[in-house]
This record gives sequence, structure tokens and C-alpha cells, in this order.
Amino acid sequence: MASFTFKSSQRAKYMIMHPALQQAMFKFGGWLAGYTLATFFTVTLFNNHLVPDLLRIPAALIPMLPAIFALLSWVEGFRVMDELQQKIQTEAIAFGFGLTAVLTFSYGWLQLLAEFPSISWFAM
Repeated sequence: MASFTFKSSQRAKYMIMHPALQQAMFKFGGWLAGYTLATFFTVTLFNNHLVPDLLRIPAALIPMLPAIFALLSWVEGFRVMDELQQKIQTEAIAFGFGLTAVLTFSYGWLQLLAEFPSISWFAM
């Protein structure tokens, strides 16, 4: 069996992240933190019945604003990756999407035909 070893200088060369990718990841983390805060804020508003009926839909979508910006910062980071990193990320996303679809549809069939309990779409 072949063994690959790197000198410390070679290893450091491969561990350095492109500054634009670092910046995009930092933005992504910030937007996810904003999403978390917006979620707590929105749930608090609804639990305390502080949202008038006319504003229920816009208020419920408040957490989606930082989520959209998180997605945009992820795309920004994806664009500065080299081809190999992009290929790895694309394959991981494709696998995750496919696995999620299989698990979701499987549970749907179990609900329909084997009388499994209903689960909130939010849980899915």
C-alpha cells in the first residue's frame, strides 16, 4: 500500500485558504447568526401575539432575509474556489439533495401506507 507524506511546508501550502473564500465564509457565518436572531425574534413576536393579522405573512418571512444573504455569500465563496473544490462541493450538494429526497419520500410512503404519524413540514 502506498503511503503519502508531506513535508510541513507542503502541507501548509495546501491548508491556506484563499482570502476571498475566507471573507465569504465569515459573511456566511454572520448571516447565519443573523438568521438565528431573526428566528428567535419572530417566534417571540408570534408567541406573544404581537403581530397583527395583516402583517402575519411578512412577519413570518423575516428570518428569510438573512437566509437569502447567507445563500448569496455562499455562492460568492463558491465562485472563488478552484475547479477541484467546486467539483467536491457540487458532488456533496448533489448527494445531500438526493439523500434528502429519498428520506423524505420514504417517510411520505410510510405515512400513506404504513400509518406512520404525520410530521410537521418544518421538521422535514
